[in-house]
Amino acid sequence: VSLCLFKDSKGRMWVGTDNGLYLYDLKGNSVKQYVHEDQKEYSIAHNMIYAITEDEKNNIWIGTSEGLSMLVPDGQRFKNFRHTATDQHSISSNTVYALAIDEKQQLWIGTDEGLDILDLNTQSVQNCRPEKRNLHSLSSRSIRSILIDKEGIYWVGTYQGGLNKYDTNMSCFNLREFNPFDMHGLHAPIVTSFAEDKKGGFVG
Repeated sequence: VSLCLFKDSKGRMWVGTDNGLYLYDLKGNSVKQYVHEDQKEYSIAHNMIYAITEDEKNNIWIGTSEGLSMLVPDGQRFKNFRHTATDQHSISSNTVYALAIDEKQQLWIGTDEGLDILDLNTQSVQNCRPEKRNLHSLSSRSIRSILIDKEGIYWVGTYQGGLNKYDTNMSCFNLREFNPFDMHGLHAPIVTSFAEDKKGGFVG
């Protein structure tokens, strides 16, 4: 079952499935599969693939149900990032649903236990989670989709927490909630994907 698609800067198509990661090279007319192997430390973190993106160095990042993986430049091995209970700077959860790269070359990671921001230069991780005393924090721990639009606005879709908007000029999240009495609002409190149109608008 195909769960996500991503076209990289080389025109190659990456397909994330529940049975591994597939690379379709349209020019070479070839298909390659990457699967997790327990005996191989450098294999992809898991075969359930939820998200794929690419950074400016052409590294491919993959979100799986058992951690975050980065395909190293040789195209054969993966560097894996996993949650560690004793390390407060590890990713928040091994379930990685969403990925996005911002203009500062930071990787935004949507997990089942919070939003993480990985600095690709230092490999340090910043964790963002809901705070009950802060009305402008995230509305839900489970992050299902992320979109960074052309204006530099960050849109974060959650499970049961609606849509969060982050503007770097405001330094806080703005919540858009589901309301059954608002015909122009969200139709549900679950936002699992985004699509941006040519005019810069989007639908979730």
